[in-house]
Amino acid sequence: MAIRLETASKHPDLFYRIAFSEHRHDERFLQEVDKRLNNEVQSKENRKRFEANWESFRDAFTKEFPGVPKEDKPFSVASAAVKMGMENLYDGYYRIYSQYTHGALLATVGHLNQGTDPEDNRIMAACAVGALDALISLGAESSNRDDLFRRFQRLFAIPLKVEVIQAASEHPQK
Repeated sequence: MAIRLETASKHPDLFYRIAFSEHRHDERFLQEVDKRLNNEVQSKENRKRFEANWESFRDAFTKEFPGVPKEDKPFSVASAAVKMGMENLYDGYYRIYSQYTHGALLATVGHLNQGTDPEDNRIMAACAVGALDALISLGAESSNRDDLFRRFQRLFAIPLKVEVIQAASEHPQK
């Protein structure tokens, strides 16, 4: 999420490509749902709604970013990390926590715990701070944001604002 948020906030054209990538992924998922439904009428209705939602997104994107080109081409998290100079975050935290997310054998039997346990609280705090900053940049209000960030900084030595993601990516892996 942190990599996508940073990319989307700085590069609207890549935000569109990230959304397009998700749209393509969702399209494959919808095809599987339709197969299981085995109901042609419902499948057509699902497809119609799915396409209408995408068109609604495209229209809203065009209205918000009129001069930004829309390229219907996938864009991966790995590519976003490279573009944003966040390869350390991707190669370290993203890859290792993906092992847990996808139930890899080493993660399941606890062989990765020694490397992740000391980092778990820090990275979760960094993600929370990054998400809150993203919400605030979209107009959300947070009356205690500065207090919260100061507490995180004191507890985890996490710098304020966007630097939180950079701090997480630059922290050496154990």
